[in-house]
Amino acid sequence: MVEVFFIGAHLFSENCSGSDGLQKGLMPSVSNAGAVFVTLYLGEGYIAAMRLAKFIGKQAASPSGLFGQFLMTRILNRVNVNMNRFALDRADLSASDYLLELGCGGGGLAKRALTKSDCGYVMGIDTSVASIKHCNRRLRRSVHAQRACFELAQAEQLPIADASYTCVISSSTVYFFTDLKQVLLECQRVLKSDGKMVLCFNDASWLQRQSFARQGFRSYEVVAIESLLESIGFENISTEQRQDALQGLIHCTIASRS
Repeated sequence: MVEVFFIGAHLFSENCSGSDGLQKGLMPSVSNAGAVFVTLYLGEGYIAAMRLAKFIGKQAASPSGLFGQFLMTRILNRVNVNMNRFALDRADLSASDYLLELGCGGGGLAKRALTKSDCGYVMGIDTSVASIKHCNRRLRRSVHAQRACFELAQAEQLPIADASYTCVISSSTVYFFTDLKQVLLECQRVLKSDGKMVLCFNDASWLQRQSFARQGFRSYEVVAIESLLESIGFENISTEQRQDALQGLIHCTIASRS
């Protein structure tokens, strides 16, 4: 089983397998796609495929350089569009909400929160300079209107005052935190009373099968996420699932600050 990445096309065509593919190589068709910039073949191209998987894994964790700023951020937006919608559906934001996003990536969730959910204010943090530049450029009107800001920061040490936000969302970023418990403690600190904590993430079994995820991704079972939230003191913890054509089973856990 190999994930075949189409850069600039429909972004990921994953889980391609079969004896014909192994013997002759793969060239899956991608509907509604633009030009295919990269097509990988098995066999002689296996090493190249693994190198690309490593590169994509590192870029997904922290987009960097021109590739990260102008291409990887767009890939993240397309790949995570359904997960972002799921997270925002569960968050159920309104104009009175102040949202903090952990890992703003390509700005897809922030844009949807401001336009579709009519969220009052969005702050996005990321460890990637490329992501922050992209988000500030893409959402410059909201930034200029003081409805959004994007800053370099570590989720384990948020540069934010206590009880400042009504909702914190981590959508497809939980895998990259070095200390998830510390991140959740920080989220608890910056959330207002009854504020919402939303974590949306891939099913552990799916993630563990992806070669790009071997580049430092940490997978979590639902029970581990829920138990950690409970141990910290979050309340009203619940998890829902959705099936995604691209990423398989997606979990979304929500909890409230006491």
